[in-house]
Amino acid sequence: MRHLTKLLFIALLCPLLGFANNSQDCEPYCDPCELYCGGLWLGSSVSNESFSGWTLTGGYSNACFLIDIGYSYQNIGISYYDDSFDINFADTAHVHSINSHIGLRNRVCCSNLFLTYGGQGSVGIISGWGTDTTYEIGVFVGLDYQLSRHFMISGKIAPYTYEYLPTEDHVHHVFQVGSFTVAYVF
Repeated sequence: MRHLTKLLFIALLCPLLGFANNSQDCEPYCDPCELYCGGLWLGSSVSNESFSGWTLTGGYSNACFLIDIGYSYQNIGISYYDDSFDINFADTAHVHSINSHIGLRNRVCCSNLFLTYGGQGSVGIISGWGTDTTYEIGVFVGLDYQLSRHFMISGKIAPYTYEYLPTEDHVHHVFQVGSFTVAYVF
């Protein structure tokens, strides 16, 4: 676990050091008629993170930085079968999930396309059979494309994610977690 903590610390620290060295490049230099720099946005995303699914997401991004947070709710039905495949017991669980990304954005070739990278995390609270908590932390890389002043799409994939589940100790995901977001930029 100590090695995992060191790896995540280094993965998150290196981009921030690069941001500090290039902070003069992050001044607003966008021409509103040609290039867009993001802004405050609200959208919907779909993710394959544990218990996330469809998510209402809000965030802020500019030419060099991004942060977002999302919330989702799912009602999961579980059926238990006996040996003759008749339903023996049925139950439901309520899952509340909060996920977030924080990282850096770099414009690609004087266009409205941005390379994004940074850290991500999510927490899921499962109630119905008792209360359990699951969480994921990891790093992401992705692309944001701002089609117009008020419309942005974003895709992210996580090269590595650590997941804690109440039924298991931990799970390591390599290139298995991703998300896609459609957003309105204010």
